[in-house]
Amino acid sequence: MRSETIYRTRSNMQTTMSIPEKHEATYKKIRENCRRNRISQGVFFVNTWEENFEGLPQAEINARLRAMR
Repeated sequence: MRSETIYRTRSNMQTTMSIPEKHEATYKKIRENCRRNRISQGVFFVNTWEENFEGLPQAEINARLRAMR
């Protein structure tokens, strides 16, 4: 059962995600680079969205996300 409630500490939201095995090596590179540059994975995630999807029409966002599947 999926919860629609977001758990929020005093100043941050927290989440859990799973990484498919085929993306494990890439995820480890992202994680290491975030750690090395002292940026959270959450900030990386949001900034990546803003750079690649923000401002696009919803149909284009849907098409790009479907292509990732």
